[in-house]
Order: sequence, then structure tokens, then C-alpha cells
Amino acid sequence: MADRVKLAAIELDSTIQCRADIDIATVNEYVEAMRAGDDFPPIDVFGHEEKCWVGDGWHRVMAATTAGLTEISATLHPGGRLDALRFALGANASHGRRRTNADKRCAVTIALRELGDMSDRSIAEMCAVDHHTVAATRREMNPIGEIPQCSTRTTSDGRRYPAHRKTSAQLATMEGKVRLPAAERARQIQDLAETGHTSHQISTKLGLSREHVCRLAAQHEITLPDSATHRVPGLTVDWARFIGTTVDDVEGLASDLSMLPPGAIASIEPDQAKAWAASLRTNLRTLAILARQLEGVTQ
Repeated sequence: MADRVKLAAIELDSTIQCRADIDIATVNEYVEAMRAGDDFPPIDVFGHEEKCWVGDGWHRVMAATTAGLTEISATLHPGGRLDALRFALGANASHGRRRTNADKRCAVTIALRELGDMSDRSIAEMCAVDHHTVAATRREMNPIGEIPQCSTRTTSDGRRYPAHRKTSAQLATMEGKVRLPAAERARQIQDLAETGHTSHQISTKLGLSREHVCRLAAQHEITLPDSATHRVPGLTVDWARFIGTTVDDVEGLASDLSMLPPGAIASIEPDQAKAWAASLRTNLRTLAILARQLEGVTQ
């Protein structure tokens, strides 16, 4: 049964807000609906009536505050900040505004900072992502000290095991750069490909040529979510993943553009504005064709 919780009792702790950003357009839409008297599902909070943390419902809390309300409908769960975080990590996987890749990465990053001793699979389960995504993010965060170092990892059922951190055999070249064995480079490419990186993004991230990335991917039977590499002999392209990643990127771009402040367009030089308009029209035609093709997909 839902309770009425005072907004002043809710801790707006942004360190456990697992979206990459707050969608201002969604908040404004909720504000108008709340002022019109519409009912919203209760948010989920953890704690007690005097102090609690948001597990799910940040957009509703922000809207209620903006609308000038003093209370909000909420399901009050026992626990505290960490319980709210655990709930929040995968709260939007099956409902609410669809999570973008940035949202998923944000959840994984927060989980690793707060629960770094948990196994990759346990964190993946909490965040509703693939465990390879967690492993790749952990490898990126470890060198810069963002994750507390620990000698063991904990599974979701409480079992602990040694956290073996293998280091690659690295050979210095004459230019002072680091050259990794082909198998290690292939593993890096595999990890990045599984998180939706294209060959261009992988080549930039690893400092390799695009041709080198594609060649290694073909040699090690790695599937790339990349439309530009379909002519590389032996290379498999995961078209479904590529299309899904592209759609997510378009959604993120549309969300960003919806928040342009008044006067933003007027600040652009006329020649540049015309060039961008032409590019947008061309790309919109391509997206419209893709939308029609997707609409034609049947069971």
C-alpha cells in the first residue's frame, strides 16, 4: 500500500541516480500533469518517514518539487541508501523511459564505485546488462583508481572468490608505445564490440587503424556492430546490435536537441545552418527508410 511521503524527507543523493541525466522535457510534462491533478504511480523509497532515499522515481520527485507539492505517493521500503542504490540500478530496465547506452553505463559505473567487490555477473544482474559490459567498464576504471581495490569478489549468493587481475605481457616499441599480443588486442576489441562500439570507435579508443581492428576481428571471429565493415573478408556483423545501438544514439540525440535553449539556433552562422539543415534532411530520409523497414518486420 502506498504512503504519502514528504518531499522534504527525501534525500536527493545524485550519487545513486542511475540515469545518465534527468530528462527536463519529461519533468516538465509531469509537472503539467501533476498540476492538472493527474495520478502517478508511487515512487519507491528506502528508509523511514523522516529520511529516505529514492530507489525509483527521480523524474516524478523532481516534477513534484517543481510543481510546488509538499508530498508524493510512495512505497516506503525498509533499508537505507545502499538498498535504494541496489533497487535503482535496474529499476528502469523494464519500465519508464527506455534506457540509453549512456544510462546503462552510468548504472554500471555507479555499481562498480559503490559495490566494487561484487562479481561482474552479480553487478550485471543488478544492472540488467551483460556481464561482459561490466567487465569492460571495470577494466577502464581500474587504472584510474575509481574502484576500491579488493583481493576477493562476492557473488550474488554471498560466496567469495579471489579477484585474479591478470596483466598483459606488454612490449615497448622503438617509439615508446605499448604493443600488446594479438590475442590481447582481440580481447579488447571483443569487450568493446560487446558494449556497442563500432570499428571506428574501437580504433580511436585503442590507437589502432580501422583496418587493423577489422582484420583482428575477422581473424578471431569477433562480431562487430558496424555497418561500414561488411565488406571485410571473414568478418561477421551483428546487424541487430548495430541497429539497436543506432536507434539508442538517435534517441539520445533527440533528447539533447529537445533541450536547446531559446535563441540557440539564431546564434549559428547562416552558411553553417544551411549546411547542417541539408545534412539533417539527407539523414532523416535514411532514418525514414529504416523506420519503414522496421515497421515491415513480422513475427
